[in-house]
Amino acid sequence: MKQVTGSNTPQATNKVSIQLTLDGHSFSAHGLDGEFPGEEPVEAELLTARTMLVPEEVLGTGDAGTLLAANGMAPAAEERAVCSLPVQGIVAVMAAHREALRQAEEKLGDRILYTTPLLREVQAGTPTVWAYRTAGLLYIKVYDGSLRFAGVIPHRTRRTYATSRNGSKRSSRSKAANSGFPATTPRRAASC
Repeated sequence: MKQVTGSNTPQATNKVSIQLTLDGHSFSAHGLDGEFPGEEPVEAELLTARTMLVPEEVLGTGDAGTLLAANGMAPAAEERAVCSLPVQGIVAVMAAHREALRQAEEKLGDRILYTTPLLREVQAGTPTVWAYRTAGLLYIKVYDGSLRFAGVIPHRTRRTYATSRNGSKRSSRSKAANSGFPATTPRRAASC
């Protein structure tokens, strides 16, 4: 099939993805082994369920860890809270694995800028629900004239097993009962 728009030409970018998987940490394909020449900032997208958006002025009233704790997402002992730069008056507050952050900061120093998929711009002139799924996480933003909700829901894989008449087991996923998402209502991450 012939490509109609866009470009498939690989381009060097100063971006790295940090994500928690299987109780460890990992980096994107090129990871921190790649070169990040020059003095340009390097954007590190943290992929973690412990993410919330707050108005920029709220961040000045307390530290990031306290804000996460107040929202029921206190950083675990092996985690540290970090913040993004403001984007249209909103700051992302995230908790990430200390060792992953240490490695990134050791390599990149003060050039590292943290971000999250929740800070991606969405053109929403009409009521809109934006969703992005990656690394076992579902990022959701709801707009109705302005941002009304932003949150992250961890995706858990659950399988149910049914035994057939001949005694063999088969794996299946029930779309209703075993959607892979928690049965509880997700916490409200940010409201504007």
